[in-house]
Amino acid sequence: MMLYAVVAQWIEHLSTEQKVRGSSPCDCAKMILTSGKAYVDIDAYASCLAYRELLLAQGKQAVAVSNAPFAKSISKTIQKIPLEFDSYTITIGDQFIVLDVSDPTHIDSNITHKNIIELIDHRSGHEKFWQERIGDRATIIKIGAVATVVYEKYKAANITPTKDICKLLVAAIVDNTLNSKARITTKRDTDALNSLMEIGGLTKQWIDDYLQECEQAILSDLVDAIKVDTKAFNDPQLPKKLGQIMIFDHKNLDGRSNEIAKAFEGCDNWAMNVIALKDGISYIHNPQGIRKIEPCSLRKEIFELVKNGFFKF
Repeated sequence: MMLYAVVAQWIEHLSTEQKVRGSSPCDCAKMILTSGKAYVDIDAYASCLAYRELLLAQGKQAVAVSNAPFAKSISKTIQKIPLEFDSYTITIGDQFIVLDVSDPTHIDSNITHKNIIELIDHRSGHEKFWQERIGDRATIIKIGAVATVVYEKYKAANITPTKDICKLLVAAIVDNTLNSKARITTKRDTDALNSLMEIGGLTKQWIDDYLQECEQAILSDLVDAIKVDTKAFNDPQLPKKLGQIMIFDHKNLDGRSNEIAKAFEGCDNWAMNVIALKDGISYIHNPQGIRKIEPCSLRKEIFELVKNGFFKF
């Protein structure tokens, strides 16, 4: 009996006690859908929830978890959809599916690489790292949104996503492709978007309402919105900090330059990419003023422009 008690205590000690956001606890090993540790944007949010629902529909044990703060792209309309992250204590034997992130430094330290059974991202740069660790279970491709890949998994499994899942995935694709205006937008993205809108009975007006709601959320707390989506860099071609927000109309930032600067307080080498969907332009704010990039570009697309000599900070 003494040996049994010692072993039981040892197993309990090995269990990770970290709690993660959501609704329903479980005491058995599962597939855990998760994303980066810095913040959860709509692509990560929608992809984790949609993939979880697909796995559940296939009779598999799956939960979606994260402790990271939500970005403004997860608007009130999105949060009203009756799907949410799970409250779950990570245990021995759990396996992880990591979505919308591939930089190892952006993955929670509680997740060991040997327990990652799948990874999907659309940012290049870490293909070799994951190929050496999980082989073809890593999907890192040039595509507008991870949500597109998740929808394709539904299609391959011959399972029709629910209307709520359609809303999540449409919002993710629209946000990540800048309403299909971003350079990185592919035919796969537009095909997935059109199919999901048809299945979900969604209209262009639904998309416009979602985008304007996101803008309102950003403008209501501009400093925080910028901080949530600001990244630091140690590259002589880039500013030390580069933020990014997406709004509908750039004119709605008139008179708010002090708030923008406040978000980078303590840093004298910063820039912010303001993606304005109304005119399809990226407005690059920095301490020296404002410059334009046409068409509007995501941060990762601006990196490519810098790398190829088409833009200089």
